[in-house]
Amino acid sequence: MPALRSADDASAVAAVAARAALAGYLQKANPPVCREFAAGGIQDPDRLDGEGRRLLRNVLQALEAAYRNGRASGKAMPTASRAEILDLLRQAGFQKIDFDRLNAFATLSNDIACDIELKVDQVPPKLPADKRGASRASC
Repeated sequence: MPALRSADDASAVAAVAARAALAGYLQKANPPVCREFAAGGIQDPDRLDGEGRRLLRNVLQALEAAYRNGRASGKAMPTASRAEILDLLRQAGFQKIDFDRLNAFATLSNDIACDIELKVDQVPPKLPADKRGASRASC
């Protein structure tokens, strides 16, 4: 999510938390739309029920706030390297099966794709406070 790359840690973490809330809801309410969300975005928000639309608005508002925060700062925040991202994911509890699923995302079922999206979105709170913002690079 390029919108998060220049945002401060708090804005980036808030945006990812909003994504986690939507993914968690869609995981139960609408797995095909959850997969679509995980793959890049919901193409037709009219397929969401009222709660899904509310949570999607929260995501969009949080992303906009993060984007505006980053734009106002005028400087790019440091981002983690690929090796650092992998280490952060391991610290958050990712196992080999999770990395395999990330690498094979296009072939995953709706349920598993949604599971991995939720797991990625739940990374920041599982990390030490000084590493939470660095996880924005995994978006």
